Amino acid sequence: MKVYDLAPNADRYYRQNGSGPGANEIAPGVTCKPTSTIMGHDVGGWPVPSHGAAGFEKALTMYRQPEDNLTALCRSPEGEAYMLAIDPGLKGTPPNEVWFVIAWALRKIYCRKTIVGPRWDWSLREALWGIARLRLPFVASTSLSKGGHVVMISGYRTEQDEVPPNYFALDLEAVKEIIIDDPYGKHLVTAGYDVNQSGYHNRYTLAEFKNYWRGIGIQILRKE
Repeated sequence: MKVYDLAPNADRYYRQNGSGPGANEIAPGVTCKPTSTIMGHDVGGWPVPSHGAAGFEKALTMYRQPEDNLTALCRSPEGEAYMLAIDPGLKGTPPNEVWFVIAWALRKIYCRKTIVGPRWDWSLREALWGIARLRLPFVASTSLSKGGHVVMISGYRTEQDEVPPNYFALDLEAVKEIIIDDPYGKHLVTAGYDVNQSGYHNRYTLAEFKNYWRGIGIQILRKE
């Protein structure tokens, strides 16, 4: 049995809600996308734009939490104008909930491309192969909540002895467990969440996670 895990301890786990340190200041109930995106960047070795962090424009580090700084940039007049220029039909949608706005903001923050793409459609086999073979975090849109929810896939457990050289040779049916870092808290089997518990390393069988997988997300490059 092989285990691939890009976040073997919780020091890079980010929580969007709750109280005390780590809670988002901006709309903590609906900022799973920027929170998971920042978590993936931290796991990928990228510095994150926390308050006063060196190497970033001061305007991009006004909030304590780096995910709040990403959300603020997405929701800025410039971010909203960019969203509507691409798709006027998104008027009224919070820009931090749109993948192409997240990608635009990441380019502004890092002054370079930090994700594969832009590309939003992925197979689960591709995402898991990228984690095991290339050590690239994957941030996934799921149906873990009724309105949709974004989490980071940090690893998986499999009976396949070696990672194949090509993603299409990955034996998906050999996957026994998928490891998720969920910014919202502990997902309950019955339904909903216990937001008072950490969402670090929530675990799902392949069959369970297939029910939530939407095939949409971003693969994050590792910092060179």
